[in-house]
Amino acid sequence: IDKLMDVKVRQFDWIEGDLHQDYGFIAQELEPIFSGIVTKGKTEEETWQIDYSRLTPHLLKAIQELDKKLQILENNA
Repeated sequence: IDKLMDVKVRQFDWIEGDLHQDYGFIAQELEPIFSGIVTKGKTEEETWQIDYSRLTPHLLKAIQELDKKLQILENNA
């Protein structure tokens, strides 16, 4: 959960085209936290990419940890 809390969720529009992205990540900000899911561009001009499917296990683990904490809180209430 700690690593996920360091991830900045951004709201943005694409510079080129008519695509609107409500929420997402900036690969350069995500790379120091989860380097294994980011592919750097080979040149300065090349776009970095995020493999969102590789982020899924981290999200699921965080949900499981939060659910465990919630169960403990509910049992102590």
